[in-house]
Amino acid sequence: MDNATTKKVLDKISPSFCIAKWARTNVRTYEGTSYSCHHCRPIITPKENVVNDHETLTNNDKVKDYRQQMLDGERPEECNYCWTREDQGFVSDRILKSAKFITEHKMNPFTVAEKLTHDPVHLDIAFDRTCNFKCSYCGPQNSSLWAEEISQYGDIEGLPSFVNREQILNKDENPYNDAFWKWWDSGLKNSLRHLTITGGEPLLSKQFWKVLDRVEEEKLDITVMVNTNLCPPVKLFNKFMDRVKNFNQDKLIVSTSIESTGQRAEYSRYGLNYDMFMENFKTILDNTKMRTAVNLTNNALSFTSMTDIVEEITKFKAKYGARRIILHSNDVTYPKYLNLRLLPESIKKQEVAKFKKFMKSNLDQFTEIEKLKFARTLDVALVEEPEKEMYRDQFFKFIKEYDKRRNLNFQDTFPELARVI
Repeated sequence: MDNATTKKVLDKISPSFCIAKWARTNVRTYEGTSYSCHHCRPIITPKENVVNDHETLTNNDKVKDYRQQMLDGERPEECNYCWTREDQGFVSDRILKSAKFITEHKMNPFTVAEKLTHDPVHLDIAFDRTCNFKCSYCGPQNSSLWAEEISQYGDIEGLPSFVNREQILNKDENPYNDAFWKWWDSGLKNSLRHLTITGGEPLLSKQFWKVLDRVEEEKLDITVMVNTNLCPPVKLFNKFMDRVKNFNQDKLIVSTSIESTGQRAEYSRYGLNYDMFMENFKTILDNTKMRTAVNLTNNALSFTSMTDIVEEITKFKAKYGARRIILHSNDVTYPKYLNLRLLPESIKKQEVAKFKKFMKSNLDQFTEIEKLKFARTLDVALVEEPEKEMYRDQFFKFIKEYDKRRNLNFQDTFPELARVI
């Protein structure tokens, strides 16, 4: 189903209807939150609610309110990422994700719209924020190292405060984990078709290994995606490689993120060992049949390297199969001072031209969805940011403190940006 047809189908229900609001859920059991997709802000579910009704991990009152708004043709504010894209004339993830649920999972949107509750078909879950990275565009909510840094130094003066919700400190006595496994046994495992385990770094979580065991032992028809930074401790990476040998590798996907190369990647994705990342990626491709996904989290620090990293990943596509490695191009919208739109027009136009030139001779390596997402990023980059000066000022404050706290050097790492921003 193409994008135009998908939109026509959704419009018959309402002009703001999105199947993902029903069929997809992100859950963070380490803090008791959930949200419909990665563009939305987390909603806290009180402990007493999940103790009494484990399904409130996803079918909570707030989400049901948002679903009703969509049925009424209203635009929930939490979905502004898509509304902004659509108002700019681009194809939003609302359309892309809905099309996937309709075509791949055979979901009938009219049946979905009959109720305000729905067990997820696609679940993205993090049991733990323990992480050995502290990426520039992340924060204490999703990284234990970020949390330690904020605890030591505090927020950065002149910037919005980092969100740092209360954590479940005793990982072995977590009511949200208990609720998840009750939910799993009562029917979730039968409704799920896709389960993404993220973090933090999932390989550092005991619950990740438990999920693999349960899926295999219960012979479930679930595709499991592990969202790893590919730089865990060597012992854990080797454990993962051993563990997946007997797993149904057609039902296992390794997802990772990187949006620049070498020293620049290590600067922005602090904790990354670029050579280790590439070597581990190669090890997976050489020794398994697993599919992989590479996510570009495009931002002000990475855009001048976008062509370079896509070119590197395309070499893997050429060797191992273009459809075995899928690239996803997403753009940072928060924190706003890392949005790629704050870059000077001259640099953005230069990088857009560079990427288009690369794509012209490599089109056969990419699916139509990959091409569409790349094109969307390039188009978004050239949209004027009305509050550019304010966000640039925040960018300077962030970089100054980022360098100071981590003993880094922005000017040496990004000389072309240091000259013009």
